[in-house]
Amino acid sequence: MTDETIDGGTNSNVNTWFWIIGVIALIWNLMGLGSFIMYMNMNDDALALMSEAQRAEYESSPMWLTVVYGIATIMGTLGCIALLMKKKWVVLLFLISFIAVVIQFAFGVISSASVKEGGATSLILPIVVIAVAGLLWYYAKKCEAKGWLN
Repeated sequence: MTDETIDGGTNSNVNTWFWIIGVIALIWNLMGLGSFIMYMNMNDDALALMSEAQRAEYESSPMWLTVVYGIATIMGTLGCIALLMKKKWVVLLFLISFIAVVIQFAFGVISSASVKEGGATSLILPIVVIAVAGLLWYYAKKCEAKGWLN
C-alpha cells in the first residue's frame, strides 16, 4: 500500500498517506476558501436569512479581520497545493495560515455576539479549524524533516 513507511521516506518515495492527507487537506481548505468567497460576496438576500445578532456582527466586522480571514484561507489552500507538489515552502504557508486562523478566531470568540447567542457549541468550529491548521503545519514540518519536500 505504501512506497515507504511513514518513518523512513525519501523525497521521491513518500507513502500513500502523504497523498491521502494532502488531498483531504486540499478539500478542507477549498471549503474554507469557498466560505471566504461567499463571505466576501454576501448579498441582501443572504443577510436577510441571518439572525439579528449575526447580521450585526457581519456588518460591524473590521476590515482587518476580513483580510486575516482571507490570508488564512488563501495560505491554507496554497499550502495544500505546495504540499502536494512536495515543496519546502509549504511549512511557511501553513504557519502563516495557522497564525491567521488563531488571530481570526481569537478575535471572533472574544468579540462575538454569536458565542453569547450559541453558547459553548459555537466554539466547536473554531476549535476544529485551529486544530486542523496547527496539525497541517506540524505535518508539513514532519514531512520536511523526513526529506519528502524539496
